Amino acid sequence: MRRNGRWRGICLGAIVVLAVAAGARADTLSKAVDGLAKDIIETKRSAALGIAIDQGGKMLLDKGYGYADLEKKIRATPETIFRIGSVTKQFTAVAIVQLQLAGKLALDDPITKVLTDYPAPPKTVTIKNLLQHTSGIHSFTSLPSYIAKMKEDVTHADIIARFDTLPLDFDPGTKWNYSNSGYYLLGMIIERASGESYADYLAKHVLAPAGLQHTRYEAPDGSGRAQGYRRNGKELAVAGPLSMTQPFSAGALVSTASDLVAWQRALVERRMNPPDAFDRITGDLAETGAPGKNYGYGISVAMRDDVKGISHGGGINGFTSLLIYFPGTDRTIAILANTEGFNAGALGELIVEAMDENATSADKKKGRR
Repeated sequence: MRRNGRWRGICLGAIVVLAVAAGARADTLSKAVDGLAKDIIETKRSAALGIAIDQGGKMLLDKGYGYADLEKKIRATPETIFRIGSVTKQFTAVAIVQLQLAGKLALDDPITKVLTDYPAPPKTVTIKNLLQHTSGIHSFTSLPSYIAKMKEDVTHADIIARFDTLPLDFDPGTKWNYSNSGYYLLGMIIERASGESYADYLAKHVLAPAGLQHTRYEAPDGSGRAQGYRRNGKELAVAGPLSMTQPFSAGALVSTASDLVAWQRALVERRMNPPDAFDRITGDLAETGAPGKNYGYGISVAMRDDVKGISHGGGINGFTSLLIYFPGTDRTIAILANTEGFNAGALGELIVEAMDENATSADKKKGRR
């Protein structure tokens, strides 16, 4: 998950095959998920979990498990706020699409048309290249110096100076490689094109229209969210500090599991500006090199056994996240953990397996085969 940096998105393929038919009873599902979460908390794989599951606009489950803060003995609830890491990227992508349709930019524009003071790369890098991770711009979170500088408050100029003169990893558009640098630049493009700060633009034009109550750019002091942890042997320890000036538009949002489900519903139900925002960010795909797995704008689209899963996840200091949507069954699963390195994809597998078993059991009780 972190091969290319600490906010690497989880582009799921493995759990797509487990997308299931509708019909699982909410009470049976709740008991199954409760059991899975209890085991995770007791074995200290995560201090807390936030899990929300939606089927066709009906919330089947929305719960918090474990402790939002172990030291203060604060239990997690459905309203517990977690860092979401790279799930942030799809919010950034929708903002770019909005500005495109407003005539503020074009996806085929060279990035230097908006970022006029950015050193021109030896090959033209477009805004679309940034969205699809095909720019070749080296991800600053994979630099050896990154970890030592994580806690520093920085400016845009500080971050850009880390990679703007590095050679491109490849010619733009010829390969795919996850780049937090690219999504950092997209945040700067949003600010230049809109005349607003990234946080303000998202709050007014993306988060509010989606009806999100608990999603925002993280406060500088981290207030209002769960404490983040890391594994230390068989125990949990407080995660290392990270200034949220660094992840910026690549990973600085915080949210709840139910807010992420609400975000997915707003996209699917065409309640965003533009109404076809979801089609736009998932319809133009770049090949990632992994079988059946492609990348749109801030989101992964995977096909396995003719089942489509649209997802992104994140790993950031103290936290892990996953948001996945199965269009074939109109089902969304959001998983948030306040422990870095937690395997949200594996939990997602177990959840959809439980849903499949419940649906099959319900059909058998009705005499279906």
